[in-house]
Amino acid sequence: MSALNSIYFFLAFVPLLALGSPRLEDRNVLGGTIGLGDIADQAYLVSATIGNSTVTLQLDTYHADLLVISDACQAAACAAVSGQRYTPSASFVKLYDDAPFLQPGVDIEDVSEGRVGRDTVTIAGLTMDSQVIGVVDNVNATSPLWQRAVGNLGLGFPLASILEDYAITVAKGVDITEITYDWVIGNTSDSGPVIPRLSQTGAIERPMFSIMLQRDTIDVSGAGQLTIGELPAGIDNASITWVPVRLYDLTQDPDQVPPSAPNEKAYPFFWEVPLDAIFLDGEKLTQSPSAGNVTALISTSTPYVNGSADVVTALLNKVSSSRTLPTLPCETPHNLTFQIGGKLFPVDPRDFASQAAPGDAKTCVANVGPTDGSADDTVALWTWVLGTPFLKSNLVAFYYGNLTHPSVDPPRVGLMSLVPQNASALLGDAVKEAQSAGGSLESTTQAAPTASSLITGVPTATIPGRKPSVASASPSGSANAAVSPKFAAFTGGTLGTISCVMLALLSLSLVCML
Repeated sequence: MSALNSIYFFLAFVPLLALGSPRLEDRNVLGGTIGLGDIADQAYLVSATIGNSTVTLQLDTYHADLLVISDACQAAACAAVSGQRYTPSASFVKLYDDAPFLQPGVDIEDVSEGRVGRDTVTIAGLTMDSQVIGVVDNVNATSPLWQRAVGNLGLGFPLASILEDYAITVAKGVDITEITYDWVIGNTSDSGPVIPRLSQTGAIERPMFSIMLQRDTIDVSGAGQLTIGELPAGIDNASITWVPVRLYDLTQDPDQVPPSAPNEKAYPFFWEVPLDAIFLDGEKLTQSPSAGNVTALISTSTPYVNGSADVVTALLNKVSSSRTLPTLPCETPHNLTFQIGGKLFPVDPRDFASQAAPGDAKTCVANVGPTDGSADDTVALWTWVLGTPFLKSNLVAFYYGNLTHPSVDPPRVGLMSLVPQNASALLGDAVKEAQSAGGSLESTTQAAPTASSLITGVPTATIPGRKPSVASASPSGSANAAVSPKFAAFTGGTLGTISCVMLALLSLSLVCML
């Protein structure tokens, strides 16, 4: 499998606009919740309203920006998308027209065009005015950008946002090559991603969101849900295992240490967590001696579990005799377990493999594959990608913490296993039922629900380790460089200077990520 490289590259001179405020008249509002759609466990969808358009977006914890296809796009890739597209209304303020950018998973020559602008965005009942969005108006590729979605809801960190950079260029009257980390950190409340803005403007109780994914293959079960600002109803904080998010050191480039927060040396870029160990059917898998501190990216847009080639090869050799496609008997349960924060979090046996071919409920293929290092050798440091098989098996809470001073309230990820004690038996029952009913395992799709609910009342227990908040940093500093200094911190395994190609770093997808 090859990596899917994508670059969301918008050239924009973005006029400064007044900051909109959340429309939350009831100050007892803590957050919001909304159900999720599912395309046969390959992509998870959420409904959102942008201006006057209610659209379906793909849930994406890797990227940070909100992109949406407009009704002006006549390309084949746009025509292939079902559902309502975005129609700019009076609330849309265009910031830049005909901005060229590249698509996920297509050749670099396949340039498309769009607009960068601001509009009112509502997700899970929570409204953010003047949200920076990317509007896709033309696509030269023939394949759709997203599976049955007209856009992408990026849930990553502000430092992973490309659109915020372009909003800052106009706010400060500078070229994008002059953008610094300090400016991005200080401008999040005005131009950052949706959920960080909701947090920094006081619209939600806590700077966090939680995801539970339903299962729509093999044994259809569960209810998908996105919860913003609080843990889901009925979930006790004591049942959550919290682990730190990896921080990337900025001190390799002294010019990038934020002047507004001189004691802060490292910041989060990805939802990347440490892995203690990996087990298959109770046996610990040996990591490569060169692996060092092993970490994993948690990604809702990856329908597989991907890992280092040597460990994955050893894993697949244990479950499959095939050296081409890792096939295995569908009824045989396997327990792939990740030890994180000292506790075990298994992948449900029903999510370990998928039916290899229609009409054959006897032969399945493992939902595990190697990562392609070409995407992350020079950018990020993770070894594994925990995609939707892991997220279907575990509730995952994503806590941004203090985005200006992460040492005060560090970002973290919370985990709670959802795998029932009888998961192996449930797999066996599902396979037997499929074999007796014609040979096809269950597989379905669910549209993204539009109904949402606000969370009101008394906040839940404090997230462990949270400290008193610190006032947001104010933008300051400037730089003149051939490459945006914001991206100058990354290089292979350490932090230093990179070429302008790394403007794409936050849109480089791993195996099957989009």
